[in-house]
Amino acid sequence: METLHYKEYEGSIEPSIEDRCLHGKILFVNDLVTYEGKTIEELDAAFRESVDEYLAFCAEVGKAPEKPYKGVFNVRVRPETHKTLVTRAYHSQQSLNEFVCKAIEAYLEEELHHTHHHVHEHVLREQPKRVRWTNEVSQVLFATAFANNSDPQETDDFTAQLEETQSWKHTKIENYGHC
Repeated sequence: METLHYKEYEGSIEPSIEDRCLHGKILFVNDLVTYEGKTIEELDAAFRESVDEYLAFCAEVGKAPEKPYKGVFNVRVRPETHKTLVTRAYHSQQSLNEFVCKAIEAYLEEELHHTHHHVHEHVLREQPKRVRWTNEVSQVLFATAFANNSDPQETDDFTAQLEETQSWKHTKIENYGHC
């Protein structure tokens, strides 16, 4: 999701179909600070103006402006998880805070640099070798078998017919074709 950035603040970009405009709010602070515009340029200018007005207002009333990221947050976990974290932190000679910070950073780093491994399988089938018949009689028999939608090289009838001819002794068979 795209956001606007100015100083230390981040702002949302949300379309309003009904109002035919864009609007947003400063994100990750408890105070509600909104802005709007008809174009992205207008929205960005309104966002920057809202951040400056928010900072000026806080200074005027003597309030510290909220920082979007203080670096502190509470996480609720089951007691068993808490115990496991403390035990592992102790055995790695780290404080609980240091152990959890490193675990979170390692997780985020893994998410940013996640590698997918893909395996592609290709199946190659060897094409059957074709025989070229060089004798006129065998060519006629081959053509006949082909016309009958059968493979002349795999039929006993063709072989028997070929053997019966006188020219069998002079038939030259050559293999050709490969995968």
